[in-house]
Amino acid sequence: MRHLFLINPAAGKYNRTAMLTEQIRAVFSVRGEPFEIEITARPGHAEALARRAAEDGIPTVLYVCGGDGTLGEAAQALPGHPQLALAPVPTGTGNDFIRSFGGEAQKRFCDLAALAAGHIEEIDLLRAGGRISLNIASCGLDASIAQGVAGLKRIPAVSGAMAYQLSAALCLMTSLHHRYRFLIDGEPGGSGDYIFAIAANGRYYGGGFYAAPLSDLQDGLIDFMSVPVMSRLRLLPMIGSYRRGEHLDRYPFLRLRRCRTVQILSDDPVGLNLDGEVFRVRDPLIEVLPRAARLLLPEGCSPMKRLGAETASAGG
Repeated sequence: MRHLFLINPAAGKYNRTAMLTEQIRAVFSVRGEPFEIEITARPGHAEALARRAAEDGIPTVLYVCGGDGTLGEAAQALPGHPQLALAPVPTGTGNDFIRSFGGEAQKRFCDLAALAAGHIEEIDLLRAGGRISLNIASCGLDASIAQGVAGLKRIPAVSGAMAYQLSAALCLMTSLHHRYRFLIDGEPGGSGDYIFAIAANGRYYGGGFYAAPLSDLQDGLIDFMSVPVMSRLRLLPMIGSYRRGEHLDRYPFLRLRRCRTVQILSDDPVGLNLDGEVFRVRDPLIEVLPRAARLLLPEGCSPMKRLGAETASAGG
């Protein structure tokens, strides 16, 4: 088994390359196994390195040391390459994907010894607009916020969560109307003006917003929710509930549906937010790829499962 570390020196608030390299050497000297380290140098480099590892056919664990964006880049190489396993090492500012593995996930995934000695589980992926998403695909206000987050995170002392909140505040001052038509599993699923919509595989995004509290990474389904246009006076109280994951119970006008495909139709190209990165796509199709990725998890971590109230708040 090859152990390949992809380190993004720009992830987080400071460069952790030296610290991570020291930890990697210490862990693998005890394990008596060889390892390789690659340092990403530009956007898209993690994807290129992961694809190169996929193409040579060697069984490989990709330890991705970075945030959700770096992890999302590496995930592009996973479909069709069962010899690859992805191992998140969350050193970014948001690290939302791993929140779907429980409250202690950040600490456990950062323990390289525990991670290297962990177990592999298969999880679902999303293919959205031709790209792979591990976590959540969204459009509308969400995409506008995500575009603003990248610049705000460069400000000293601004965390991932704070950057999301600041960008959200700025975006709420602009137009909230986005005209979409949705096809859900090929059938009409609503049309009109929406603030945003999400297609969820994982549960959290935006620096800790509990957007899809019933989603399950292993159920072979998308949790799709659309938010119709409303006044800012009505929207603002909802934001706190949305952060805490209480919105489905409190706001019956939210439409939650489980499906295998969603297509978002619009007159203009849709800004699609995929794990914090925004792409403009014409009429994007989002589909679930059941159990298409192998994930290395530290002992004690497993994907959060859907509880018994999974249908309580589904609308329409």
